[in-house]
Amino acid sequence: MKGITFFLIACALMSCGVLGAVPSVEECATALEAMGDEAVRGALTPCAFGFKDLQSESLCCQTIDSLLGMESASAAAGCLCVEDVLIELKAAIDENQIAASLGFDSSVFMETLATCGAAHYINPDVAESMCPSE
Repeated sequence: MKGITFFLIACALMSCGVLGAVPSVEECATALEAMGDEAVRGALTPCAFGFKDLQSESLCCQTIDSLLGMESASAAAGCLCVEDVLIELKAAIDENQIAASLGFDSSVFMETLATCGAAHYINPDVAESMCPSE
């Protein structure tokens, strides 16, 4: 989580990439690293507590969108569309003991992305992605 978090954060702070375009692995790594683990964990915290009501769902989805959404001004915008970044983020979530104690793992995270309608990498053999083609 440390490396990916720092990578996503850095990109967010530096507004790397073109708005609405899928960034490179390097751009995402730089962005996340600059953000730091705490910023990424903090961004996902509303999601880890689950959707108790429409307000908590809205907060979670807004947080994901503002940090990683394709149209975000964040330097990490679009990084969920990068397969390697998504793999690292899922692994970091699965390794986080606090997330595990809340029942928030990579499967729940992927369900959350779907619920929020967040563009993210999807194996093209499984389904069509909402990410722009590279």
